[in-house]
Amino acid sequence: MHDRYEFAKSLSRKAGTMAMDFQQQCRNGQLPIDSKGIQDFVTQADKSVEDLIRDEIAASFKNDGFFGEESSPVKGNNGYVWVVDPIDGTSNFIRGFDQWCISIACVFEGVRVIGCIYDPVRNILYHAMRQQGAFENDKRMRVNSTEMVHGAVVVLGLSRRAGVAKYLKVIEYLYDNEIDHRKAGSAAMGLAQVANGQADGYFESDLNAWDCMAGFLIIEEAGGLVLVGSDMSKTLRNSNVAVSIPALAHHLNKMSQM
Repeated sequence: MHDRYEFAKSLSRKAGTMAMDFQQQCRNGQLPIDSKGIQDFVTQADKSVEDLIRDEIAASFKNDGFFGEESSPVKGNNGYVWVVDPIDGTSNFIRGFDQWCISIACVFEGVRVIGCIYDPVRNILYHAMRQQGAFENDKRMRVNSTEMVHGAVVVLGLSRRAGVAKYLKVIEYLYDNEIDHRKAGSAAMGLAQVANGQADGYFESDLNAWDCMAGFLIIEEAGGLVLVGSDMSKTLRNSNVAVSIPALAHHLNKMSQM
């Protein structure tokens, strides 16, 4: 496990370097952009970064499975599956917003064991191995320990698969309970921000496994709670997602039931 952990950290940074090179091409208008649906974009950067990650995993751990956003799943034979989003926040990436990242997770027999979220813009690697704690680069991370919920901040995601009605109900609920919210366009970054204390919860309806698998483990190892969506590590299917600091769990549970 330790070998895979060190490998994942190194690979996250390598993938981030490639993505930054592609973003410069994007700024120069040299990167082709395709649409997979309404506000759902894919670039050569997404595909090339995933190819890099998949090929490096296959070369180092040839019996491991692979489940990524931009390519067909690869079935392994030893219980390990890598769950990867090569660029989470592609829309931000295209437009030069700084909320995007590389997300690499490893699951063993349905249990989250390794999680890495790399923010290349700020050169920050959020990472965790099961039962070993969560870290921001070399600094140990803990979620907010406050018992006060008024003034808390929850990051929201919006999937067009789920529709806007529930999203608007959640915003109204947060407003009524004096809780602020953000929508930054990258689920993995939002989850990392819960782990490092910048935010206190994350909620989204119908999220993909590759968006949140690494973040789930990092949050748990930082002392946070995965309230809804934990079974995604077993099914790798879309799910509603709610995570929070302990003091905010009641509110995130209420939101998930709307």
